[in-house]
Amino acid sequence: MSMSGSGGTPTVSIVMPCFNSEATVVRAITSVQAQSMPDWFLTIVDDGSTDKTIASIEGHLKRGGRENITIIRLRKNVGVAEARNRGILQSTGEWIAFFDADDEMDPRHLERLLDQADADVDVVICGRTVVQGDGTESHEHSAALGVYTGARASLLAMCDKLTPFPWDRITRRHLFDAGGFPQGAVRCEDSMTNIVLLSRARKVVSIAASGIRYFVSGGSITWGRIYRLSDATVAWQYMAAHVPAHLTKGVHAPAFSCARAVVALTIGQTAMLRGGADAEPQRRQDALSAATECRAWIRVRDVMGTLAVNPRLGLAVVLFKFFPRRYAIVYRRYVARHYASS
Repeated sequence: MSMSGSGGTPTVSIVMPCFNSEATVVRAITSVQAQSMPDWFLTIVDDGSTDKTIASIEGHLKRGGRENITIIRLRKNVGVAEARNRGILQSTGEWIAFFDADDEMDPRHLERLLDQADADVDVVICGRTVVQGDGTESHEHSAALGVYTGARASLLAMCDKLTPFPWDRITRRHLFDAGGFPQGAVRCEDSMTNIVLLSRARKVVSIAASGIRYFVSGGSITWGRIYRLSDATVAWQYMAAHVPAHLTKGVHAPAFSCARAVVALTIGQTAMLRGGADAEPQRRQDALSAATECRAWIRVRDVMGTLAVNPRLGLAVVLFKFFPRRYAIVYRRYVARHYASS
């Protein structure tokens, strides 16, 4: 691992992992450099890129200056969770902000979030602008907006009412002292880590205002690796072991069950999508096996819990578990409609 760059102690430490991001990384860096709040430091973690990502970054920094920016180069690809952990270890700011190398920050993103950060607030979450392939934009945000205790926010995240992303928020660095992203996690590491971090917070603020331009690619949604449930259970087990026990049982058991169902639904519906009728026979078989495994993992009490805390999501879980063919049709139509322009 090698590093370059220098800087002091900023208000916000930004951690940006990148892997083969030569086409978008300069746009991302430029949006950070345009922040109205100047007290930031950007740590770029190159996760073993094999394209011209580093050359693109270095060329941009030579032209525009590398003040407040450092680069960590990993010799091999370790995955986004571990790449973020490496960046956290190098961060000294009071706040941590994660950022993806294919997105853009609104110029007032950090300023807007810090404006919400009273002394007892440990996490501030914002909305996002979703940009389709043809440039069409839509505004999305968490279902839950307002000020919450950390415990309440953690439960809302379990119920899919706070966003599962790591990049639409700022989080006080001390919340990572007890651990960051789970090692070895491949899927659902963001949502499960968020649940744990929120449970450690004193107060959490969720606002609707958009701070990130999130670029979607339809091709990556319908094509790519077919994940198995085991790719997500590492993250699930991490969350179950690190969230306070009282948030997993009693009156809170339905929320915990909802989080469990969402893990299986996330893996299973992606498998259904990527193993459609136009896929090769072996790929269809792999997808069917993955989806079947996920359906079996969802217990009846997970279904009931999800229906209790998030009825709309609960109906999706019912369809997925008991009527998988119908769910596959509905979900494919949703994706085709939502990402048709990508």
